[in-house]
Amino acid sequence: MPFVPFHMYFPDFAKKETRTLFVPPATIARLPAGNYGFIELYCDEPGCDCRRVFFNVISERRKKIEAVIAWGWEDLDFYAKWMRKPDPVSVKNLKGPILNPGSPVTELAPMLLQLAQNVLLQDAEYRERIKRHYRMFREKIDVPGPKKSQLRKHQILSPRTAIPLETGTGYMNRFTDKYLDVLQNLEFAIVTTYKQRPEMTDYDVMRIVEALIDGYQAETIGRPPRYTPVTDVEIDLMDILRRMCQWRLGRIQLLEDEKMKEPEKTDPKTLDEIVACLKKIHNSARKWNKSGGRRGYLDFVVKYIG
Repeated sequence: MPFVPFHMYFPDFAKKETRTLFVPPATIARLPAGNYGFIELYCDEPGCDCRRVFFNVISERRKKIEAVIAWGWEDLDFYAKWMRKPDPVSVKNLKGPILNPGSPVTELAPMLLQLAQNVLLQDAEYRERIKRHYRMFREKIDVPGPKKSQLRKHQILSPRTAIPLETGTGYMNRFTDKYLDVLQNLEFAIVTTYKQRPEMTDYDVMRIVEALIDGYQAETIGRPPRYTPVTDVEIDLMDILRRMCQWRLGRIQLLEDEKMKEPEKTDPKTLDEIVACLKKIHNSARKWNKSGGRRGYLDFVVKYIG
């Protein structure tokens, strides 16, 4: 995914400037007392200027992500122009703060969103800190030179998808924002399998994602899918990942133990949209595998999904 933690690039600043809120006993109904850390994540897509932050809210007591909150500090007109073809609901969601659609949440998430709205983001000094961190992050990502343009070209989606080819600034981030819930559903399926089968590698993920892409493209044009020999681990991944795709296509209902807790109802997607999302997952797996080795992608994504 394109949103990565601030501390990956600026560990010293993050150590000093990450905000933790302490909730005293019996001050907020049903929110357990203790410390809640708001870990900042920013978009690492070169050329993007979305002006948003994600917070992974982590409970010190339970040592897990309780909520993922998205917030943009500009006005609604900014996000409407940034989207190019906006609809009012999407624009409002981009600004937030909201519980990020599709992200795993716990029963504490609505109360933590309220805490962020009523306490964290009421602090003008902290809001300015977030903007400063964002500028620092952009300066780190948007390095001038040919590398950025080459990366943008490499990441453009296939014309066979429903997503129009664009080379304008921030295109891929607009795609990610639009389909973030689907992408996180797919990565939830991958992480679930990885936790059950720790011997799984990035190579398994890329092979199965490629097989699914081929299968759905074959369905679109009416040809048989190509035969893909698979291992036992890959069979397990194929099963859960394909079920997640079928669910997002509106074709099946998930079993209770497969469901993520979602704040909003999901709408069925088209085959082209699912293929585009699978390609995005494949690109992400390839990127992190190249920099992190056999399980570079899996070990990265498991920290933020599931």
